[in-house]
Amino acid sequence: MKKIITLIILAMVYCNVNAQITLKSHYKCIKSKTSYRDNKYYDGNVYFHSEVYNAEKLTGKQLADVYSEAYGLPFYKTKDNLWYCVGYANGINNYIIIVPETQVALSAKSKADDEYFSYECTWLLKQIKANRKNGKPIYITGVNKCN
Repeated sequence: MKKIITLIILAMVYCNVNAQITLKSHYKCIKSKTSYRDNKYYDGNVYFHSEVYNAEKLTGKQLADVYSEAYGLPFYKTKDNLWYCVGYANGINNYIIIVPETQVALSAKSKADDEYFSYECTWLLKQIKANRKNGKPIYITGVNKCN
């Protein structure tokens, strides 16, 4: 029985680790003081971050309102029920996507609003949609380990 439980736990860990949105290897990890899921990743131009909203379960609109107030930017709903904002606040360009069913907000931030930032934002959206379609967890991690 112990072996079966151990195998189930290992399978769950394996599936979870391999289902996340993994950034390219040139992103360096900035370790969070709270949880590995709050780590930030930076390549010298763009920051990536995922945040799990841990309060009571909110609707997509309620989550969008919480983040809109925090960032001072309006959020919009997509036809596939994601919420997003794009805008400049506090000296940073922001691209934030909220996945309501998982209570996760994923963001890309950069001082430059250039083609590279646009490319990375588009890549992030594609990864979110692919993970969502396949029923995989949605949060950001990097190839490089945090120390």
